[in-house]
Amino acid sequence: MIKTIASSLFALYISTCHGQVPPIASPQVPAVPVPPQPSTTTAGMVVPPPPSVVIPPPNVELPPQPGAPTTPQVRTSRPTIDRSNTPQVTSSVVVPPVAPQTTATPPAASTATPVVPVDPQYVPVTPSTPATPATTATPAVTQPLTPPGKYFGHYGQLCPVPEPDAVCQPEGPSFGAVVTEQVAGFTKCERNGDCCGCSSISCGSEWSPCNTFSVGNYGVMGVQDINIVGRSEQNGGGQIMCMGTEACANSVITGSNIKSIDADKAGSMRNAKVTLSSVVADFDMNCIGIGACEGLKLEINIPGPPEGFMCNPAWSGNLIEWASISCYGQDSCRGMEITVNNNGCNRIEIQQIECYSPTACAAANFQLNGDVTVNNCDLIGSSAGIATGLAQVCGFGSGMGGGGQWAPAPGQWVPV
Repeated sequence: MIKTIASSLFALYISTCHGQVPPIASPQVPAVPVPPQPSTTTAGMVVPPPPSVVIPPPNVELPPQPGAPTTPQVRTSRPTIDRSNTPQVTSSVVVPPVAPQTTATPPAASTATPVVPVDPQYVPVTPSTPATPATTATPAVTQPLTPPGKYFGHYGQLCPVPEPDAVCQPEGPSFGAVVTEQVAGFTKCERNGDCCGCSSISCGSEWSPCNTFSVGNYGVMGVQDINIVGRSEQNGGGQIMCMGTEACANSVITGSNIKSIDADKAGSMRNAKVTLSSVVADFDMNCIGIGACEGLKLEINIPGPPEGFMCNPAWSGNLIEWASISCYGQDSCRGMEITVNNNGCNRIEIQQIECYSPTACAAANFQLNGDVTVNNCDLIGSSAGIATGLAQVCGFGSGMGGGGQWAPAPGQWVPV
């Protein structure tokens, strides 16, 4: 066979290189039968690349790796062997237990406090945590119940329910309202509890002074802001008339240019506080009902010279007459405190102090400061003995009247 191939290659060389030699026909090589080979089918398999192996850090458990594909095996049947006569041997294979894989715990960070060298005379102090004081719930404030027909006024006093058209009502926008004159020169709270629930009441001003402030039963009881600006002395001054039962009781009143104060019924001005910056000539006060002025605190301040001036020692002054302070009913002026501070340059003479009941002026206190005298005292029973301040002034009046001039006369004041 090799010779045949060599002859063919030589003939090809000759025909290609020289061209003169005619092509030589290659002898036919008989076909040699090739014995059949056992057919083996090799399945084309794709060999996967080897898996990349990652070296884990210590104590890290690797997940299981997927297995490589396996070629299906061809099973051939085995010959059956008769082991009926063969003795059975049982062997015990002990599989050791697999210990669970544990993860090492990293060492805990050290929390020990570094030791700081200290002076031997000192020792460390362990700070103590102050105990939190126990807190108690604040009890809810409940409004006490009121008797029928009553309500709590603006200042917490117990007021009677007024008429539907009263200025200050127990509830709503008019509760705690401010009351001024209904008619120029007149403020009236004359009906039952008319202005008891008000927060402030006034009568008169510098431009439109007050003629009369009149009050009925419980009309302004407990109101703590009442201001009266009376008319000038030439026009007669202003009047405070508490005509009803407890009409002005427990109230606080300030006033100026006042001509008179009247408390007609039981407790009309009980425990009231009245401060007057000025009164006009012939001023008088009448406490008529039982306990009408009981516990009343009345302070009258007569102004002195302007700042930078004083009363002229060479000035004899005028005599200003006040009419009277009269206590008629039982306990009508019990515990009353009257203070008169005459800081002016004129003399004041009270024409009459009257206590017509044995207990009318019990425990009363009269403080007359400055040039103030009393012309006559009409005391019944033991009033003179149990009223402080009367013994020093009663019976020492001159009885002579002056002109009642309040305006400073020429020469009355001198510079200080």
